[in-house]
Amino acid sequence: MTETSNALSIVCSHREGEQGGVYTFRSDADGELEMVSRTPTGKPAYAAVHPDRSHVYTVDRVGGGRLSAFRVDRSSGDLTKLNERSSEGAGPAYVSVDATGSYVFVANGSGETVAAFPIREDGGIGPSSDTVRPGSRSEASTEGRTLHPHCIVPGPENRFVYAPDMKGERIWVYEVEFGDGTFVPADPPFVRVPDGTGPRHLAFHPSGRVGYVVNELGASVTAFERDPDTGALSSVQTVGTLPGDYDGENKCADVHVHPSGEWVYASNRGHDSIVAYSADADTGGLEVVGHESTRGHWPRDFAIDPEGRFLYVENMRSDAVETFRIDEATGRLSQTDRRLEVVSPICMRFL
Repeated sequence: MTETSNALSIVCSHREGEQGGVYTFRSDADGELEMVSRTPTGKPAYAAVHPDRSHVYTVDRVGGGRLSAFRVDRSSGDLTKLNERSSEGAGPAYVSVDATGSYVFVANGSGETVAAFPIREDGGIGPSSDTVRPGSRSEASTEGRTLHPHCIVPGPENRFVYAPDMKGERIWVYEVEFGDGTFVPADPPFVRVPDGTGPRHLAFHPSGRVGYVVNELGASVTAFERDPDTGALSSVQTVGTLPGDYDGENKCADVHVHPSGEWVYASNRGHDSIVAYSADADTGGLEVVGHESTRGHWPRDFAIDPEGRFLYVENMRSDAVETFRIDEATGRLSQTDRRLEVVSPICMRFL
């Protein structure tokens, strides 16, 4: 039995009530998902998995912003809540865990903050070790802009964290002091992007040399070269996410790099598609491979299984997760007949 044939995953349902919460699934060798558990918990907006694969962290907007910790029973798939804390800002949009499993990081979109929380020995969350409004600890003027950090991602060496700011039109870079869990502005503290870009999510190439940012408002993906010593990002290329003949409404949402590093994928809400790119192994540059309909509406996020065989799309407004097969030679997507009904799916993570 392969890893994929017995892989555990979780899907956040962004709906309060009897059908909402966090669902746990197992997938078989053909990519089909079977629900094994559901844990009610507010309106989860995003989830992150601890490196030990036995703990999960979610953020939701109940009570102004909440961060919750869960233990995973890997036999049953059940989640047991350990504790919860304020996310230290309104509208939490993203949560991540550093590579050592020492800290949880949260981006509070409408709260205009990023926050760090130490992880206890039992996997629970300690009080916030640091909360900062980007730009407040450096000479990085925000020009009076409203900020909206939509994502916070640890870098490849687990030394820097990166926070795309959708309204501030910047990607903030902080060095993390792991001794006390504080954020120190990198030098330079951010990279500026053109107005109207709206950087949203960030994914790093397996090489660690390149990061890809999907731009919600700009209908594009930007490749950034990364300096491992300073953490600095330098724009390499920006490529559109839409076919040339489309001129309707669209907001990009998510971006992921295939485990092989050969392909990059991004989601279009409005055009309701996944765009596939080939990635140059040396420069990180992108070339469009093709577009595939998501067979639903408003693909908020998507996930790639650990073996890189299947791509799962969370069509938020169609209440379903659609499964696509990834061609191992071209990176193109093809539809399968596996459609899973989940109310308002918003995020998927493999355990």
